[in-house]
Amino acid sequence: MLLHETIRIEAPPRQVWNVTTDVLRWPVWTPTVTSVRALEEGEIRIGARFALKQPMQAEAVWEVTELDPPHRFAWRRMPRRALEGKTTGGVQAVHALTPAGTGTENRLELEMPGLAWLILPLLRRALRAENAGLKKHCEIKT
Repeated sequence: MLLHETIRIEAPPRQVWNVTTDVLRWPVWTPTVTSVRALEEGEIRIGARFALKQPMQAEAVWEVTELDPPHRFAWRRMPRRALEGKTTGGVQAVHALTPAGTGTENRLELEMPGLAWLILPLLRRALRAENAGLKKHCEIKT
């Protein structure tokens, strides 16, 4: 199942990109993430892993799968069994930025396998909240 939400942000793409890829600071501006830990040192890159804690969820490991500055950042939530080397898959999240005049169009995509449709309203609210938080944070800095 693919779910997406798009918002226009009155800030240049580079600024939105810098906020988006500074995942350690996400708890400052989005209610959908309560804490983040980098699992290795260095800048964000393909293969980098982060432990995220989200409301009403156990901490989960997310691994960066795509990085195309300043346009696209994707990562996937590693299923617990994948961390044990037993399976692949998981939730894929994409942050796609497109220039829109003097601002940026930010599109969040969430691809989930299985029975995700059971929590569809909750997922939609989470994507809207994340986009709204990003917009507010970036526009304050403009």
